[in-house]
Amino acid sequence: ENLVKIVPRADAVKRNLQVRVGSDPAGIPKSDSIITQIIPISYADAAEVSQIVQPLLAAGAQMATYPRTNSIVITDTCSNIHHIATIVQKLDVTGSKEQVTVFGLEYASAQILTEQITKIMEKHKSASSQAVRGRNTPQIETEIKVMPDDRTNSLIVVANAQDTETV
Repeated sequence: ENLVKIVPRADAVKRNLQVRVGSDPAGIPKSDSIITQIIPISYADAAEVSQIVQPLLAAGAQMATYPRTNSIVITDTCSNIHHIATIVQKLDVTGSKEQVTVFGLEYASAQILTEQITKIMEKHKSASSQAVRGRNTPQIETEIKVMPDDRTNSLIVVANAQDTETV
């Protein structure tokens, strides 16, 4: 009731800790208490996000990814988890995952259109990389795959949402 239990930090992560779920930093208090937070990732890959977040963990903190629910489980101080959740919120945005889209064609040849779109996208990619190179701005590389399906005369496009819209 009115007791405070003090344990070494290394032992604290193995004790009966409060488990919280959520990715909104506003819901995570900025205190020094140690908790376990499950942060669900909506758009990005949890394994990739965890590699970025790993160096931000305090000494003795633990992190694991759970691929089935695309979540990150972190045991650390509330204040550090608040900081990590803020970063995760910026990384976990729409368009960070590739999607597969099939475009049925009525008049054009899938094979010819695939070649033309690939050439246009390569020119666009090289032109934008040259423009960005002069500004010392980090550039996100995206991989666009356009494949013809001659049997159904369709284009199969594997890309993020923005590049799919461009195609």
